[in-house]
Amino acid sequence: MGATAEGDLEARGLLTLRGVTREIRFPVWLAQDAGVIAIDGDALLDVRVFGLPVPRLYWVLKVDPWVRVRLHLQGTVAS
Repeated sequence: MGATAEGDLEARGLLTLRGVTREIRFPVWLAQDAGVIAIDGDALLDVRVFGLPVPRLYWVLKVDPWVRVRLHLQGTVAS
C-alpha cells in the first residue's frame, strides 16, 4: 500500500488469473473505530488483459469484460 501523488491511499500488487500475472493498482480507504481497523477498496479489472475470453451467454449475449472486485479487510491492532 502506498500513496498517490494526490495523497490518496492506493493498494498495488500482483494478481494472477489462469497463469497470467499482471500488476494491479486501486484506491483504498482506511477507517478505525473502537480499536477495529477496516480497509475497503474497489477495482475494475478487464478479463481480456489476463488472456481470458469475453464471457458469452448462450452464444447470443456478450457479457461485459470488465469485472468489479470489492475488498473489505478488518482487524484489530496488536497489543
